[in-house]
Parts: sequence; structure tokens; C-alpha cells
Amino acid sequence: MKTRPTQPCCCQPVKRPGPTRHLALTLLATLGWLLIPKCPMCLSAYVFAFTGATLSFRVSSLTHQLLFAFMTGMIIYSSIRLAYHIYRNRTKESPL
Repeated sequence: MKTRPTQPCCCQPVKRPGPTRHLALTLLATLGWLLIPKCPMCLSAYVFAFTGATLSFRVSSLTHQLLFAFMTGMIIYSSIRLAYHIYRNRTKESPL
């Protein structure tokens, strides 16, 4: 007779991701931001070298701006999450 795997009880606390995950996301977003080519034509050359697809200057410029905006947003978001997690854990431990 097969037994069904037990599911966690709804009363058990949900384990939240630790600060290591938030720190890794921050570092990964920073690394991605640093590896983005600094000019749109270089981005177009990299896309061509890796995929064989060509990009016009207008598309390459827009893609370049969107990549910078996305990576900057990820850095800000993950840094805020990391700071919030550290702050929340410190306030739980202090007797105040």
C-alpha cells in the first residue's frame, strides 16, 4: 500500500529566505550591471557575436537603456530587501 507524502500543517510558520539569498541577488544584479557594454554599438556587436542576429542602432540603444534601467532597479530592490531583512532580524533579537 502506497502512502501519500505528508503536507506541512497550515499552523507551522513558513520559512522565509535568509539574508544570504538577498545578498546573492544583489551581487548578481551588480555583476550583470557591470558586464553590460557601455555603448549601444558594443551591445549590438555582442548580440551579433553570440546569436548571429543584427540590431539596428535604434533598437540597440533602446535595449541598452532598458538593460541599465532593469539592472539598476534590481540592485535597488534587492538592496532594500536585504536591508529590511537585516533590520527585521535585529529588532527581533533586541529586547527593546
